[in-house]
Amino acid sequence: MSPLKPSWKQPSHPEIQQVIAGNADDFTTKSLSKVSVPPFGLFAKLGFPPCELVAEATYATVQMDKDKHLTLNSDLLYINHSCEPSLVGPSLCDEKVAVLGSLLSEWFFSISI
Repeated sequence: MSPLKPSWKQPSHPEIQQVIAGNADDFTTKSLSKVSVPPFGLFAKLGFPPCELVAEATYATVQMDKDKHLTLNSDLLYINHSCEPSLVGPSLCDEKVAVLGSLLSEWFFSISI
């Protein structure tokens, strides 16, 4: 499986996140928060476009229903998965505060294949 090549203008969310490029072969690119977000606060609004529905799930899609998946088509793709996330999904903060400069991560099951 090869890494996704961005089709969107980068950076897509420079006001809220900093993307740190890693080795493309081992998927180590990560995202840091450039803002502090209160518990259950909105980190990023998802819209159509840039998001779009897709027919099949991949490592880069977000599952939004039993059989529905979307592509983010933005740098929100680089938010890492974690068992102790700072975000509920690619857009909402969880019960903790997302702190300026912290690594952005989301619950493993909020983005699934």
